[in-house]
Amino acid sequence: MPLQHLNDEALRETIQRAREISEYGRELSLPDSELEAYLQAGEEMDIPREALLQALRERQPVLVQRFSVGDQLFAPSVDGFWYPAEVLETGDHTTKVRFVKGSEHSIATGDLKPSRCSPAGN
Repeated sequence: MPLQHLNDEALRETIQRAREISEYGRELSLPDSELEAYLQAGEEMDIPREALLQALRERQPVLVQRFSVGDQLFAPSVDGFWYPAEVLETGDHTTKVRFVKGSEHSIATGDLKPSRCSPAGN
């Protein structure tokens, strides 16, 4: 698949999101012996250690972060990719966002990721 050329804003947002992902180092709440057993089993199936660690981190429950109207964040779109968005409304379990390109959607609050340029991301 050919790569699209990114404009300056898209490139800046992509680099920012990559930084956030790289800094995401939530510790796993598994005992060391259990974690090592998972990692060894993954290596036997030719699954890279880092890929398995990331998958385990994503499976663990996390506290749902609360956002405020106007916060900038990253939200999943129907195409499966994450895009910058702004919070329009908040609810008990969903948050209505407006993507940079203008479309608006209600998304499960737990599926949203804070942006560094947002107070919720600090």
